[in-house]
Amino acid sequence: MLAGAGFMIRSFLMFYRMDIGADTSHLLMMELPLPPGKYPTVEARNRFLEQVNERLGGISSIESATTASSVPFGGGPTRYIHLNDRPEPAGVPLPTVTMVTVGPRYWETIRVPIARGRALTEADGLPGHEAVVVNQRLASMHFPGQDPIGKTIRLTELAPSNPETGWATIVGISPNVRQRGPFGDAAGLDRQPDPVAYLPVRGNPNSGRGTSLLIRTHGDPGKATALVRQEIRLLDPDLPVFGVRTVDEFLANLRWPFRVFGMTFAE
Repeated sequence: MLAGAGFMIRSFLMFYRMDIGADTSHLLMMELPLPPGKYPTVEARNRFLEQVNERLGGISSIESATTASSVPFGGGPTRYIHLNDRPEPAGVPLPTVTMVTVGPRYWETIRVPIARGRALTEADGLPGHEAVVVNQRLASMHFPGQDPIGKTIRLTELAPSNPETGWATIVGISPNVRQRGPFGDAAGLDRQPDPVAYLPVRGNPNSGRGTSLLIRTHGDPGKATALVRQEIRLLDPDLPVFGVRTVDEFLANLRWPFRVFGMTFAE
């Protein structure tokens, strides 16, 4: 029991000190579950998300807005990574990475400047523009001592029956923004940031099925919530919007079990 308590206390302290790697101030998030009956294709989903971003761009209290399959520290699906210039010996497990699908202005919205190369644009993901941004952790793991820009990689799902992404060219290196939260595994709190590959919305056959909106406001994010809901209702009055909160509130909820545990042992 004492060993378990010691682990929890250590986890509590490490989680509170953990640097996510993004600026979460004035950052609003909400979930947009696009029903497959109404948005059956990736083209229909992408078209709707583009319209949302266009309308939000016209709101003066909003500095920047984007979409993402997962917010920072919100996890993400695990994918096998294939390197175009590397053999894959039989019987050797393939390495895995975390995949996040993002829209244009993602790094601008979370205020993380690209470390090298460029960010993803509206054109990325179209035929002939298959692009991917990787974080510094992925670059150091798979391209040590090399320049990853211009290298090609492919991500495949762990379930072989599911769609695969095609080969994509690395166009940028992102600073490490943590995707895995504290409950990913026993070593999740003190491990290195997970390797992350960022795909453009257009380049993922599953994009848009479960999407988060990330909105950076000039002032209080709460004051922009009604305006955002109104713009979404104008596009689709039947679409529900879930999980409306600031990213700081989202992180506070993640910390809640550790905070309760710490208060219990402090009494």
